[in-house]
Amino acid sequence: TVTISNPQGREIGTVIQKLKSAATGLEENGKFVSVVISTQGIPSDTFTESNSAVMEEYIQSLRALSALPVKIVFRLCTDDKKGRNFYKKIDMDIDCDVLGSYWDEALEVYLQNSWLTYGIGFHRVREAGMGSNIMNCLNKRPLSTSELYDWCRSMFVRDNGLVTIRHPAKDWSGFITDLKNCLKEEKSRESTSFNQERHSSHASRHTESDVTHKSTSFHQGVKKQPVLSAELLRRKMPQRPTSFHTSQRYPKLVSPDSSPKPVKKQYSSFRDSLKSSAVIKEELHASLFQLFDETTQE
Repeated sequence: TVTISNPQGREIGTVIQKLKSAATGLEENGKFVSVVISTQGIPSDTFTESNSAVMEEYIQSLRALSALPVKIVFRLCTDDKKGRNFYKKIDMDIDCDVLGSYWDEALEVYLQNSWLTYGIGFHRVREAGMGSNIMNCLNKRPLSTSELYDWCRSMFVRDNGLVTIRHPAKDWSGFITDLKNCLKEEKSRESTSFNQERHSSHASRHTESDVTHKSTSFHQGVKKQPVLSAELLRRKMPQRPTSFHTSQRYPKLVSPDSSPKPVKKQYSSFRDSLKSSAVIKEELHASLFQLFDETTQE
């Protein structure tokens, strides 16, 4: 993939010279090169001036580039209407794909094909120039029945190839039923994969925690911590301050009553409060490790 920032005609000419030697081999093997052009506006000359001559030279270089086995993608990094209109005209004249922001493209896809959720993954594929012809038409027009069939088949791939789905033109209700079954299978596969990764992650964390905590006081005969519970949290967590006495040098905890009364436990400074919170955090972590140990042993 060749990515060009702030494209000019001479830069595209350099790309053309590099691709000419490989064009024959690419065409014979049915391959192409993605040329992604990131731009903030209309082309300009060396003096940053834009005029009709500069634009025409730029368009001519794009036409020469499109004659090669390439897929041209414009990534518009601007909201300037003049620049967007310029590249929309190029899109009508040259075989290319002009992309705005993710939200702009998602809205355009929704207006043409509201049945599809245009995820960020689709957008990234299009930005890289790897989108299929059907994908590049999603924001331009509603898909035909045959395109809808091909698109849905390409979205569900199994180890043995594409899934079998009934054609919507021949059996619409069967097509919908097959799609629902494919979605259920896909969700089941994702759930299984997620649970396996989570189990593997927990196992590795458990092994690391055993090695790390062998030298701590928690594993050196300290009194066994109770199982973590809501009552333990209420007993150990300090009461949150609801207001402060600004007249004091250090803020004091007060109750939320209309007549402020100091709570039983007060801190002389924020530093003491932070120290206490750190101690409680260590105790809670220890309780969590113990709870995990007991669960795995059972």
